[in-house]
Amino acid sequence: MDVAEAEIQGLKAQVAQLTEENAQLTHMVEILQEEEPEEEPEEEEPIEIDEPIAAIGDEEIGLVNSNANQPPPPPPQNGVKFHYESPRKNRCPTFSGAADPEVSQSSLKSVETQLRLLEVLEVLKVDVIVLFLEDRAGKWWEAISPAMTTAGSITWQRFRETFLKQYYPAKVKLQKLSEFENFSQAPDMSVVEYTSQFNALGSYAPAIMADEVLKFHCFKKGWNSMIQSPLVVYQPANFSDLMGAAI
Repeated sequence: MDVAEAEIQGLKAQVAQLTEENAQLTHMVEILQEEEPEEEPEEEEPIEIDEPIAAIGDEEIGLVNSNANQPPPPPPQNGVKFHYESPRKNRCPTFSGAADPEVSQSSLKSVETQLRLLEVLEVLKVDVIVLFLEDRAGKWWEAISPAMTTAGSITWQRFRETFLKQYYPAKVKLQKLSEFENFSQAPDMSVVEYTSQFNALGSYAPAIMADEVLKFHCFKKGWNSMIQSPLVVYQPANFSDLMGAAI
């Protein structure tokens, strides 16, 4: 046997030995695997929902849905600027401090009518209307308003009384009341003219004009003699009948 053949035989023997050892190791591994217990897969723990949080979430969802059904919030309350624009656009008369008390009273009545028709808020009436005071009237208000504010809030009633005291004093009212009491029909005055002036002056004597008997008496007393004589025997039932008979 030569050397090459001897080496081949040796290698074959080594391969056979390795194969046998490998088979033995494989057998041992199988035995060990059979002896080890199989591990059961771990069960996943269920995730618990936090009930209070879930409840809060439901409430929040309900609140959102409830708000979605709510009407929109009311618009902000209109202020002085808004209420000033309304009278200005409707040409509310300005007042500069007229010397004639009748003009002053007429201006105040006109302003009050506009404030009512334009539905200006009561608490804003003074702030709105003083913006229409000009010249002497504006300076008068600048001078008197600080003292009025110190005494309390300036309501429309306080403003009105203060305005009339300044521009339509009591002596003027007494003078007009006296004119009403002494008013009589001039010879060249028609019954229609007499009636018109009687009613105008009667605004200074509201108590008399509200009483039908007193109004009747004052109206009849002012007639001139040319009308009174034919109506001496006539007994009218009311003021309208009396005026109709005179005409």
